[in-house]
Amino acid sequence: MKVFLWLLTSALAVVCFACWAGTHLIVQSWSWSRQMREGVLPDFTVLVILGKNWLLFCPVIWIVYAVWLSVQRELKLPQVFVFLGSLVLGIAIIVSSTVIALLLPYIQLVDF
Repeated sequence: MKVFLWLLTSALAVVCFACWAGTHLIVQSWSWSRQMREGVLPDFTVLVILGKNWLLFCPVIWIVYAVWLSVQRELKLPQVFVFLGSLVLGIAIIVSSTVIALLLPYIQLVDF
């Protein structure tokens, strides 16, 4: 069961690193794009993408939690389900916020 915790934590670390690497590549391509240099980026994009180093430190919370669970003598199923649920929720928030932040500069919002 403890191996399962570390496999899940490793999956989160891979997702965070992939999001960080993808945003890094896209920001580099924006520096070559004249349209992105002249345009104003949405605030959410600036928060998520240009401050992208938070993606590297995101798994630390679950690493500490996995260490705490691994130190315990006996794991209980509700503890593992809470860990799994919070980890899946974390992955969903990280991936969806990254994708939305990457798409926002390309979406033309209409003012009513």
